[in-house]
Amino acid sequence: MFGILFGWRKASKCKKLIEQALCRLKMLKKKRYSIARQLREDLFELISNGYQQIAFNRVEQLVRDESLMEAYDLIENFCEFILVKFSHVRKNKTCPDDLMEAISSLIFASARCGDFPELKPVRKFFEERYGQRFAMAAVELHPENLVNPQVLESCS
Repeated sequence: MFGILFGWRKASKCKKLIEQALCRLKMLKKKRYSIARQLREDLFELISNGYQQIAFNRVEQLVRDESLMEAYDLIENFCEFILVKFSHVRKNKTCPDDLMEAISSLIFASARCGDFPELKPVRKFFEERYGQRFAMAAVELHPENLVNPQVLESCS
């Protein structure tokens, strides 16, 4: 009876984890931004001093870092969107249509972002809430997955 009146019992824990994930994300973004800025400066120095081949080899790392920063931005936006709409998550046993992409993308990212451990328990909460099939569709990219294409590309 209480579940019907108040919704999902573990909602506050899940919400708290998403808030913690946002804090970690801000830290990861700062760190990655600093690394990318330093790498750009190093590339400029290498090219200025005639070491184009070495610079060319390091460009790949810069592209990976910038792609990861893009993924972090998207994940941050999805976390904030989920928090804004969290009352819908709490009340509905099925994933609301407007949150499917955001939740699927977080579940997908939880399996791909090793430096972001807060997403794993968030994934478990959503898997418990919406079912293992829903979570596996996102992680394993089944045809019915709703993972954002930019997150998919950035995290792969």
